[in-house]
Amino acid sequence: MNGWMRAPYIYDAGLIDDNTSDLTPGLAAIAAGATPGFRPAPPGTGSVISQFRHLRHNFIVANYNSYDTMETDDGSSRYILSSNYLVFGQVVVNSAMVHGNSNYNVGNLHAFPQLIGTGWGGGGANTFVYNCTILMRDAGDQWCNEALTLVSNNSIHTPDGRGGAPGPKAQCSGSGNAVGGPLADAQITAVATALLAPYPRPAEGCPEQ
Repeated sequence: MNGWMRAPYIYDAGLIDDNTSDLTPGLAAIAAGATPGFRPAPPGTGSVISQFRHLRHNFIVANYNSYDTMETDDGSSRYILSSNYLVFGQVVVNSAMVHGNSNYNVGNLHAFPQLIGTGWGGGGANTFVYNCTILMRDAGDQWCNEALTLVSNNSIHTPDGRGGAPGPKAQCSGSGNAVGGPLADAQITAVATALLAPYPRPAEGCPEQ
């Protein structure tokens, strides 16, 4: 999937900035409707800031040399990917150039990316990867090629059990990541099953037939 942002429009169910909100909510808060960095606009107040777009409890394979499973392209903002099993793709998240913001990867299993975070033109603000399990593809893979993406409290597994490739841009910002060796297939399946169960599930918001 590929998101873009070009022409904002004003409507009466948007968001407004809120610098008092929790910028890294947990899965329970996200499921309850957290809007990190924002809050709903008062009734009858127009806003050009859209609601968050949620992608959760999906099994997605980014095959055919896809850039990533959900590419937040130029200016894409306010995406939350949570509790997904996301396979392949070159990166976990790209930070949508300088005018994108608030893109989240929380509690996902990312299998075999080559980068965790990348940014175009300097990267966008408030781009987060946390509480995820990440299985890096190659032993020499860098974690990031820019420092704006915050990568924290993840379980990161590399073929040689070590961190990102050496160099000044090898690490993202953030802390609390646990780095270890590769997981066995059965372990990967167990993590994916826990994220997706029960699977398959009915589409959210649609009545069961």
